[in-house]
Amino acid sequence: MEINVSNYPLNNADRLKTTRMQFTAINSAQRLPTMGIEDGFELQVKADPLNPAASLVYVGSSPSEAVNPDLSWPLTRNEARGLKIKQADELYASVTALPAWVYISVEQSRKGG
Repeated sequence: MEINVSNYPLNNADRLKTTRMQFTAINSAQRLPTMGIEDGFELQVKADPLNPAASLVYVGSSPSEAVNPDLSWPLTRNEARGLKIKQADELYASVTALPAWVYISVEQSRKGG
């Protein structure tokens, strides 16, 4: 989904691209969807506020990192993390309980992405 945010105070952003990814298995890494991130912007990854209580979303740069609590970034329900990377699909995520989702969004300018 793409939202025109040119009338909102979002630094240099004109658009907000966002999507929601559903997990299909516990402790199984899934690649984030393809979404380019322009210079000066960052990817936001947010655990769904309705994920099960005490569930975690683990985010890592490889499938093995995304399922290893010692090597990944854990997100609790409704927690978000900003990441300065070039492509969302450089990351993987896994969950500890189902049903679970994660939101992925990035601000973009008219000239890019």
